[in-house]
Amino acid sequence: MLSCAGFIIAFLVLAILVSYTFILLTICSVRSAGGRHKAIFTCTSHLTAVTLFCGSAAFLYLHPLSSHAEEERKTASIFYTVVTPMLNPFIYSLRNAEDGWRSPEQRDERKDISQCQFPTCKRDLHHGHASFQHFQPLLPPLTMVWTNHSVVTEFTLAGFGDRPELQEVLLVVFLTTYLINLVGNVGMILLINCEPRLHTPMYFFLRHLSLLDISFSSCIIPKFLLSLLTGSRTISYRGCLTQFYFYVMFGTAESFLLVAMAYDRYVAICNPLRYTLVMSQGLCLFLVASCYAAGALNSTVHTVAMLRLSFCASHCLDHFYCEGALLFALSCSDTSINNVLMLVFASCTVSTTSTATLLSYGCILATVLQTRSPRARRKAFSTCTSHLSVTLLFYGVIAFMYMRPGAKRSVKLDKVASIFYTAVIPMLNPFVYSLRNQEVRAALSRVRRKALLVCHRHRGSF
Repeated sequence: MLSCAGFIIAFLVLAILVSYTFILLTICSVRSAGGRHKAIFTCTSHLTAVTLFCGSAAFLYLHPLSSHAEEERKTASIFYTVVTPMLNPFIYSLRNAEDGWRSPEQRDERKDISQCQFPTCKRDLHHGHASFQHFQPLLPPLTMVWTNHSVVTEFTLAGFGDRPELQEVLLVVFLTTYLINLVGNVGMILLINCEPRLHTPMYFFLRHLSLLDISFSSCIIPKFLLSLLTGSRTISYRGCLTQFYFYVMFGTAESFLLVAMAYDRYVAICNPLRYTLVMSQGLCLFLVASCYAAGALNSTVHTVAMLRLSFCASHCLDHFYCEGALLFALSCSDTSINNVLMLVFASCTVSTTSTATLLSYGCILATVLQTRSPRARRKAFSTCTSHLSVTLLFYGVIAFMYMRPGAKRSVKLDKVASIFYTAVIPMLNPFVYSLRNQEVRAALSRVRRKALLVCHRHRGSF
């Protein structure tokens, strides 16, 4: 109950904060005082209701249980079930009068407009749009902020075009890496599905990790292979935004999935007797769904922020995929909002996920050191080293790519890091788990013996 409530409240609060961040940025860019007053007054009622609701829910469900907390929980329940629903209509009605948001000058303008006779207004509008200025303060000026005035219909991905002698080598290397990635991760998914002994929470998360590795690489590598094969390095504007959306989504989802896997190892080692009770099928499904939801939220925020940019000059990206920072550099619009959002979201994602992983492994290390049996310690370390190796590789490359100051960024270093991030790491993950995991090796041996037995019987039937 505590973990589920925490995840739900955290997700809701994050979504609301992101929405109001965009609202605040939009309001700051509006020149009309009437437009700003209207936006602020329409938001304060909702913010008040959200604060009451989420505050009561957080206190009620996230408050630690103790012998002195019963009366406090009863009081919070009264606010949550009686007072908050009673206050909502009064909050919205008292703070949202029909003309309460307008300034006195705007009320006089509206009164003058209402007294205007239709023929006069019609004649004024026919001769020009001077009379339309009376209506302009009443129109929402917020939509113009997000309008995309791009005149660029496609981008050119330079890739490694500065080294034409390496094109064939790159084609062979990336094609081999991508095929190994597909074979290894698809094989891991099939092995987990076919082997009943691997139907545990740990391998449930590992199956989704393999699925995310395939999806993440497939967003980028096939397009790059096609450009190397055909020589066409162009990508449409929509295709570029689509690629950007999905690789951010799958990358973010994988970072949170690694946290879920760390939590799974924490429960398995620190609370082994309650493992099957805590890591239920419902909780596992909820954790995986939360990872995908966090990825979708992160990519949606950045893609929507990208839509406000105008690209009216150069359209050549010095990379082999549509990387966000390079798209910002090509824009002739103000990209300060995009840069701040990228830095804030990347920093929050990396810091929260890495902190949660470190806390999980801190508890695991303390528990393992208290274990007297050397065999139990070796087993605990063997089940954790695979996940630790994958986590260090993943977070190390992400921190190097997205958490450096803009002045210290190097395109060549970014390309090298991107190769590891998009091709090498997804290829290595199934081998890290299969080579260092006795259960996976044993399952591979059983499946191989079954396959050989089936083939032998099939030949014998002829």
